[in-house]
Parts: sequence; structure tokens; C-alpha cells
Amino acid sequence: MFTLNVSTALTIMRDRESAVDHKNCTLSSQQSYALNILPIILAILIILSQLFNLVIFRLWHLKEPFVLLHVSLAFCSLLVGTTGLMTPVIRLLPWREPLSVTFTNISIRGYEFLHTLSLVHLVAISVDRWWSVEFAVKYRSLISRRRICGVICLSWVVTVVLTCPAFVVYWNGFEFYCNKPLINIKAATRGYRIWEIFHGPVILCLLLIFQLRIMVIAVTVKLRVYLARRRPGVVDQALQTNPAPRMVHLVWSSLRASMFILFFGLLADLPFALDPERLTSNRIVLRILFMLPTIQHMYSPVVYLLFFPQFRAVLARACALLSRPVMRPQRRSAQPPIGNAAFAMVSVPVARPVARPVARPVARPVAQPVAQPVARPVARPRCLP
Repeated sequence: MFTLNVSTALTIMRDRESAVDHKNCTLSSQQSYALNILPIILAILIILSQLFNLVIFRLWHLKEPFVLLHVSLAFCSLLVGTTGLMTPVIRLLPWREPLSVTFTNISIRGYEFLHTLSLVHLVAISVDRWWSVEFAVKYRSLISRRRICGVICLSWVVTVVLTCPAFVVYWNGFEFYCNKPLINIKAATRGYRIWEIFHGPVILCLLLIFQLRIMVIAVTVKLRVYLARRRPGVVDQALQTNPAPRMVHLVWSSLRASMFILFFGLLADLPFALDPERLTSNRIVLRILFMLPTIQHMYSPVVYLLFFPQFRAVLARACALLSRPVMRPQRRSAQPPIGNAAFAMVSVPVARPVARPVARPVARPVAQPVAQPVARPVARPRCLP
């Protein structure tokens, strides 16, 4: 089976000939840890890591269109963690044969669909990064959010075409138990094998082809830069006359995170295309291989923080805003504040000293000076001759 549920992928109980009473749902401590406890812990880690990614992407304003592919990939991984949480929870509940089997089957099919959807998203990211490197200037002029949203919708359509017909045909292809992993009873049929080839290895081959092409372009560009350093004047003149190298540098600056996401996704799913149970019988090695798809859905925050400068900048800005102290102005009121209405009803009024009126000075009219008569000289009579 190419894609496995979290609880079945992590268990070390691979002995299909084990004589276990399927009617007895009592689990030992080792069985409970392998089937229920560890899958629940890892599913919660997947959910928390992808919620962290989605919050940072939500706070990231004016992001490039290709980032929407990573947002959609994080949403798919979040749903993978949710469906992976369903199977151990169903085992912990009282086991009812028709109802529990139906919900477990829905959980398994949902996990297969979402895991395939994440692989198709990885192929879409790989094609986008290849196009951005091979035709950098043309890519920057044609790419838009609308086209990226169309690619995301196309990824859903392709996943439905790859998975849903087989879900209908092989709906009853598993046997479910409350005390052991599921058993795929249709895995040996020819039709199921053909579906598995298109379901997994074909997608991984496409992913590998585009990754190799990107690596070839990267090595070629590095060699050109190394050879051009011997002639710095020619390089400066080329940069002044042709803006394409600057555009290529902008594209390559955002390529590292996507490259690591694609590389780890390919590494995590490649063993299942080779059927690891046929390669080795060591339980420790099988346990590590079965954990790789689960790790694939939780390591992306570390990759984004290490190789995505814009992602780190958004996180740093969010942390700075949260750590900034909130300064609220304190208003002074003439009366002391009352805690609540009940306190106001039973509170005893406090006797306050009565303010005495301050005597204001009375404005008195200013005495105007009395005009005194001016003494005029008396005219003396003239003496006649």
C-alpha cells in the first residue's frame, strides 16, 4: 500500500498471521502505545505545525503568487493530521462493528486522498519553480494570483481523478480491527497494483524529473558565475544593459525553501514506491520508513524558518508586536471609581468637608478728582491822564 494512515504507518505490529482475538479490544501497553498514543501525539504535532504555517502566511502581506501553493500545501497537511487523528480516536471509543468500521474506512480513504493531494501540490510547486528558473523574465511577467489559484483547483481535479475511481472499486478492500492494524485484502490483485503505480510512483517520477532539471540549471548558473568572476568588467556591463540577471537573482532567492520542501517530500515517499517490506525485515528500519510520511507533514515550519527570509521577517514582526507593552493613558476622575453596581447600592456616603465660599473683593468705584477753579488775574483799572 502506497499511502498509509498515521496509526498503521507507525505501528510495529506487522505480523499478519498473529493469532489475536479480534473480538477482544483490550490492548496491552505496547499495543496501546503503537496503535493509539503515538499516532495521536504525531497527529497533534502535524496540526500545530501547519496551523503555525497558516498563521504566518495570513500575516504575510503582499506575498508573491507562488506562496499560495505553499498555503494550499499547508492546508492539505492540516487535513492530513485531522484525518490521521480519527483512526486512534475511533479505537479508543467503544468498538461497534458496522459503525466503527465505516468511520475508520472513511478516515483511511480521506488520508489517502489528502496525501495524494499533497504530492500533486509538490509537483505543482516543482513545475512552478522550474518555470521560474528556466524562463525567469517571462515567468515574472505572466504569473499572477489568478493563475496560481487555477493551478490549485487543477490539483484538486487531478487528485479526484487519481483516487476516487479506486475508492469506489476497492471500498471494501480493507479489514479493520480494534486491536491490530488494518489489513489490505486487495493489495495482491492486478488492478490494485496498476492503480498504485499511477497513484504514487508516477507522481514521484514527475517530481524527480523536475527536481533534476532544476539542479542542472542551478549547476549551470553557478559555473557561469564562477567563470564570469574573472572578467568583472564584462559582468558589470552586462548587468547594466540586460536586466534579466537581476530578475533571475530575485527568483533564485525564493527558491531554496521550495527546493528543500520538494526534496524531503520525495525522500519521504520514495520508499513506499519500492515496497519497504520487501526490501528489509528489520523492524527498526521499517518503523523509521513508516514514520517518514508523517514527518513530511510536520517539518515544513523548520524549512521555512531556515531558508525563507520573508517567512522569518513576518514572524519577527509578529513577535515584536506581541512583545510591545501596551500603554494606556490613565484618566483622573474627581470621584473615586466604583467597582460595580452592588457596591454602589450599599456604599456609605463619606462625609466631606463643606467648602466655604471665598469672599470676593467688592469692586469699589474709583473717586474721580474734582476739578478746582483756576484763579484768574483780576484786571486792574487804567488811570486816565
